[in-house]
Formats: sequence, C-alpha cells, structure tokens
Amino acid sequence: MGSIITALELGKPIIILARDHRRGEHRNGHQIATLQQFRSFPGVFIADDEEHLISLLDRADSLAASPQLSSEAPEEFLQKLTDFIEKPVSPSRISQLRNRLSRRHGSA
Repeated sequence: MGSIITALELGKPIIILARDHRRGEHRNGHQIATLQQFRSFPGVFIADDEEHLISLLDRADSLAASPQLSSEAPEEFLQKLTDFIEKPVSPSRISQLRNRLSRRHGSA
C-alpha cells in the first residue's frame, strides 16, 4: 500500500504484482484483494502473472501516470472524522454495534 500511495502522490505510474498465498508466497490473499481494488485506478498497472509483468516492464516508458493525489486529506473528510470522534455514542447505539459484531463473529 505504501508504494502504491507514494506513486499516486507523486503522479507516477506503478506496476504491481501481488504475492500469491495459493503458491505459498504469502500467508493470506490480502495482496490480491488490494490489487482488485486498484485494478481500474488510473496510473496503477496490475500484472496478472510474471509474463504480464515482463510485458508491462517492456513498455514502462509509455505507461500513463495517474493525476497526482494530494498527500493531505480533504477538508470534508477531516470534518466528518472530527464529528464522529467528538460525537457521544448513546448506550443503545453501543448495544446495536455489539450485537452486529457478535452476529458477524458467530458468538452470542
């Protein structure tokens, strides 16, 4: 994630190939899941396998960069985050959240 975000902040194209947990290259599939989220993102080029990686590297000079991302969060996001942090949570809302988590994790 750090390399992807840095490339986007710098407005540089990036080629990425996930380590595959099914081949014992990693402990789980989080890298593959991350790639799926970025698959259609401008400036991020996903190599599906080693051959595809070589193909992308062969044309690296012609890969288009993404528009440069700001390294700062948008003001609207910061305000929503501040509101969330500062807003007191009612006991009934806490109970709802606990119930939702319990159902998700299969406990009562």
